[in-house]
Amino acid sequence: MVGRELELAQAEAAIAAARNADSSLVIHLSGEAGIGKSRLAREILRWAAGAGATTVEIGFDAFSPGERHPAQRLVAQLPQPPMPGPRATAVERAVLSWLVEPQIGADAMLRMSALDPDVQQRLIIELLADSLRQAAVETGGLLVLIEDCHWSPVGASDFLLGLMSGLQDSPVILLLTERPHDGSLDQRLAARARSGVVRIALPPLPETAARDLVRAIAPG
Repeated sequence: MVGRELELAQAEAAIAAARNADSSLVIHLSGEAGIGKSRLAREILRWAAGAGATTVEIGFDAFSPGERHPAQRLVAQLPQPPMPGPRATAVERAVLSWLVEPQIGADAMLRMSALDPDVQQRLIIELLADSLRQAAVETGGLLVLIEDCHWSPVGASDFLLGLMSGLQDSPVILLLTERPHDGSLDQRLAARARSGVVRIALPPLPETAARDLVRAIAPG
């Protein structure tokens, strides 16, 4: 990986340590547009898959504000859809139905709409975290890539921070990419000084590495 060997090694070492400890990890990649965040994220994803982890990925898009909730898109990529346990309440079953099914029944929709927004988000995070945790246990590890967090809609940052908290002490690795901006996840993670977080800021490539990259892409 031309010019990003150090950052790739840092991410690989953090993932290996988290997997050995069976613990959670958040890797945050930040950098300006076109600096190589996605290229590095793809290499990390490829390496993790080669090490035996299951990988799922979603991204935010500036031109698709009406897309399904990120929790729904993540659940759609899991190897097995989450199922309610025998002790699940009617409200929990409704939230799971909303997570899993593109179109949910009238009863589940009524129960969802009756919830206070804060309660609704808390239940979505709890059930999503449980689903990701179970998938990680069943598949031997799970890496979740969420690209372009700078395009996330209003409220999504709170959702992502809540998901990070919900996944503590679980064998799930979150890999996030984001451009620097006011109110970024990077700033909020730094303010929290949370353990289990690796923050990697990508500087511009040195001139020699940039030339090597150009030669690798367009030899001759």
